[in-house]
Amino acid sequence: MKNQEDGRIKLYITYKAKTVAFSANPKNNMKVTIDNIIKLAKTDPQKYWILPEMNNGGQRITYRLGKLDKGMKKIFQNMNNQREEQCLEDYGVKEGDNLILAQKVIAG
Repeated sequence: MKNQEDGRIKLYITYKAKTVAFSANPKNNMKVTIDNIIKLAKTDPQKYWILPEMNNGGQRITYRLGKLDKGMKKIFQNMNNQREEQCLEDYGVKEGDNLILAQKVIAG
């Protein structure tokens, strides 16, 4: 159900087999949305997830969103090299959708 005041929608986000409800504004850019997910996880890692910042090799981890489509993970890809400028709405995400949070290791 949409929150009429700020346009937020309820989504479900899965990371490492744990799914939680999340409220997001579908017009926020992806960087803002992912930063909000990370902040939420830091408030209570037991209730949400433990999201490491570095992997075992000392490389920085960033997170991306995607969706399960016909049993396959589809990570949201750049649209015209502007992934962080895109928003959930641009990827067709709507109320009640199930998204996945995926790690992306940044070399260097």
